[in-house]
Amino acid sequence: MTHVYTIFFLLLTSLKYQYLLEIDNETDIGRSIMTNPYNVMCFPFAANIQESINYISISNRAHKGRFHDPPTSSAEKDYQEYFKQHCIPLTGTLMVHDTHLIPILDRSKPDFVGIAKDLSLDPLNVSLIIEIKPYKPNQTTFSNADVGQLAFFALKIFRIQPTRTFVYGILSDCHHIMILKVEKVNEEIIYHRTSRAVLKYGNSGWQWLVTLLQRTPEELGWRESEISYNNNSDCIRLLKWLGHGRTAQVFEGIVLKGQHADHRIAVKIARNSMCKKIREEVEILTTLKGSDGIPNVLFSNENSFVMKPLCYKIYSFNELDLDRIINIIQNVHAQGIVHRDLRRCNILRDRDTGTVQVMDWGYAVNINLSLPFAGGLDCASDLVLESVRDRKEIVYQKSDDLISLLRSFYLVLHGQVDSVALPLGNTNCQEYASRMLDFWKIYGKSNLWKELFELARNCDYERLKVRISELY
Repeated sequence: MTHVYTIFFLLLTSLKYQYLLEIDNETDIGRSIMTNPYNVMCFPFAANIQESINYISISNRAHKGRFHDPPTSSAEKDYQEYFKQHCIPLTGTLMVHDTHLIPILDRSKPDFVGIAKDLSLDPLNVSLIIEIKPYKPNQTTFSNADVGQLAFFALKIFRIQPTRTFVYGILSDCHHIMILKVEKVNEEIIYHRTSRAVLKYGNSGWQWLVTLLQRTPEELGWRESEISYNNNSDCIRLLKWLGHGRTAQVFEGIVLKGQHADHRIAVKIARNSMCKKIREEVEILTTLKGSDGIPNVLFSNENSFVMKPLCYKIYSFNELDLDRIINIIQNVHAQGIVHRDLRRCNILRDRDTGTVQVMDWGYAVNINLSLPFAGGLDCASDLVLESVRDRKEIVYQKSDDLISLLRSFYLVLHGQVDSVALPLGNTNCQEYASRMLDFWKIYGKSNLWKELFELARNCDYERLKVRISELY
């Protein structure tokens, strides 16, 4: 079936590329950092250098840790492997993890991260970021693009660790090193950098690296991520980063004090400009409170809320799952509300009971409202896709949810992965909707699927549950 979905994969690739274009240009950030003389700083831990060197006891004759024979090839992997071998003897409280193949920072893959030795490899626990580049003998400084990339990783940490106020990063080609400090002061981002220094044993760059790797996570800006609610009567600690969407990130946490103390919970925290969506989602969930299969909000503030149950991702559906999802949606529709973004990524499984839950109600609205598009286009109904293609507002119907559910299920059955939501105003939005209309003109056209989609259009919930069971 791989060839069947070629167009779909191309669409997803194009979509992800467009997402990157919306982010501040890394080269421009790097140029700003490198050209502003007020950004230059002295090494911030100079008072700790001798103590740190004494701690590791690297001798003149040591093979590893001295950076005495760095590579000169053009292959980045040579430098990554060399750096990994030579930094291990220099570490103290931190463990340096190789993450150049791991999207540990919200899809991004820094070459290495420093994490306290007693903590797991998780975005919430990252204390230090390290990026390694090939040596370029004709360059007297690191490129703007390389500096900007390191700064970009630091900004990702601010998103993931909501209580973080500063981040240190290391940029090196195994011959030289530069230290970057990124601070967040009242939502303003301030950059500081050292000059480029020689990394070979005994030189100032080597001393800087040793000293940074001996620092505690707290000295590097890391802190336990705790959030208080209801005038500090309820407090939670974030334990693990679970995932992200366009509007928010989701964490696993534990309630430290209050009525729900010691409960494991999920915490949803808005991205910088998306606090309104959090408030809207809390309002919808408050309206639906007590409904089966809908998360229960325990407490909230202006940019986040805490909910139960704690869930995990679903990669396939069974017959009971689909029956339950249709029941959940039918009940919500009876209360005059449509979800508007009913895709696999928004259907999770309760860790305690194993039952499916419908999540992510930030786009939910009252039925029959005329609104701009929101949510994901890959599983959207033809009515929604045509409205997006023609740049018209959409009068959302109950059938749009059911068709979106069926199309999501169709893609799951055929081994298709989820895409990301396409934001309103994206320059490719109309083109993407048009291509998805073409996609659904071809696929899901067997007699059974035609009947299922017709039942969805007619909102025949009971008959839909009966007929969909035949797929199993």
